[in-house]
Amino acid sequence: MMVNSTDLEYDLLPESVRELADTIGLEAARRLVEAYGGRAFYVPREVTPELEGMLGAEAAQALVDNYYSGSDRLNLPRCLAAIRAVEHRRIVAAFNSGATAGELAREHGCTERWIYRILAARRAELAACQSELF
Repeated sequence: MMVNSTDLEYDLLPESVRELADTIGLEAARRLVEAYGGRAFYVPREVTPELEGMLGAEAAQALVDNYYSGSDRLNLPRCLAAIRAVEHRRIVAAFNSGATAGELAREHGCTERWIYRILAARRAELAACQSELF
């Protein structure tokens, strides 16, 4: 699933990715995780055309300046919790806009039962927030 950096919840990202995002920017960190998440990424000694094309010149230089020290590699997590949170928000929004559980299940490759669990969890979150107000 393609996730935009504006959709990500910073607090749900692993600490290592938050630090990376603070250094090279959230969008560049998202691109790096999307390309290398779950694998080691060896930081080059200098900015390569591929790295610059993926991250942009400024972010690529910041990555090399801050993370290269001879043999540095970044073990990039897949950020599944943050990606899952984005997907769940999209499911809830689509359901609230009129999509059926069956349509959403097909679109997201899961069961209707799972869609209903996501919706129930969101309702429980909202109920908890409402009860805190009073």
